[in-house]
Amino acid sequence: MQQQLMKTDGKFVRIGDLLYVRNGRLYGMKRVDGKLVRKVAPLQGLDAVDLRGRPTTAAKKWVRTWADQLESAEYFAEKEAARKKGPTWGELLEAYELHARVEFEISHSPTPETVDENLTTVRRVLRDCGITNVDPIESLTANHLDVLMQEMVARGLKAVTIRAVFAKLRSLFAAWVLEYYKRRNGWEIQAPDTPKMRAKAYSTDVYQRPPESLREKTLAWYNALEETDPKIWLAATLMLQFGMRNVDAGLLTWDKFKQEGDLMVLGYTPSKTMASSGRRVHVPFDLELFKRMKKASGRNGDLVLGGENKELYERINAQMRAIGWTQDKYTKASYELRKLCIDRIYRTYGAEAAVQVSGDDIKTVCRYYADPSRAFSVAFNL
Repeated sequence: MQQQLMKTDGKFVRIGDLLYVRNGRLYGMKRVDGKLVRKVAPLQGLDAVDLRGRPTTAAKKWVRTWADQLESAEYFAEKEAARKKGPTWGELLEAYELHARVEFEISHSPTPETVDENLTTVRRVLRDCGITNVDPIESLTANHLDVLMQEMVARGLKAVTIRAVFAKLRSLFAAWVLEYYKRRNGWEIQAPDTPKMRAKAYSTDVYQRPPESLREKTLAWYNALEETDPKIWLAATLMLQFGMRNVDAGLLTWDKFKQEGDLMVLGYTPSKTMASSGRRVHVPFDLELFKRMKKASGRNGDLVLGGENKELYERINAQMRAIGWTQDKYTKASYELRKLCIDRIYRTYGAEAAVQVSGDDIKTVCRYYADPSRAFSVAFNL
């Protein structure tokens, strides 16, 4: 039988799975993606085919190894091609959202609210730059972003806002998510070349205490709410009396309040510091205020604001605009209540108390929430 395989008139004769003989020489043959791949076996003669014309164990082992390597080569070639090609913007946005949800479950950051804000901002950037979801990420060029920055300046946006837009864009290329892209999607990509802004705009975004007349008008509005609209009063109280961010106010549950002697204490970890410094907040206050808050809630559930926080703060925003917190000077409306609280704590009780209530470090407090140049209003006589 082996003699018959020595002369096959140039034809390939199959003698086993993926094994063929042509004029006495053993070949491996396999079709991959419609293409026939052929390789001469390193085994020949009786090492490859026995006297009955059957492939030897060594020949079978070789062809299986070769076929596996061939498939692996094709697989990795496809992965490499995909890596070099890179994703479209639609694919990147989808992957970022998926990986961010997983990362939040592991490290509590980024929060779902942050992820949604990043995605919304990036989609707006792409739309303003004329980029679609099917365009590759390389289509967003430095020139696109330079023009976008000029347009934002022309629209009167503040430097801190423009910085935030580009920061959210870069968030989709943070170091932690680039690792996810590489391991799970096979992408090795770089962030778009965003405009370089030389210095931070301290003069435009540093905290400046509002006029006393506006502060007094705000307190009068706030105090009247307890009778006229107690739920709004409760939502405002969490920011004005406790210095909470509205996102933390929406997540706050009644079990975060504990009685300690004659006082109540609110203790919680802000969502902003949960995955970084882990800094906690402790705010002692009168038991009487707690009783008023419970009465104003009118609820039996665990959530202090009963899941209505978005609607409540939208109403607060509108009412604060009406009493003088204009968009051009005070972009955050209800968030100004948190600033009023922390500034008051800073002036009355000092820096350590402001850190204790805000959950931020002293540098952040002095830049965004308090005016150190006006910490005291007394005569500094020697």
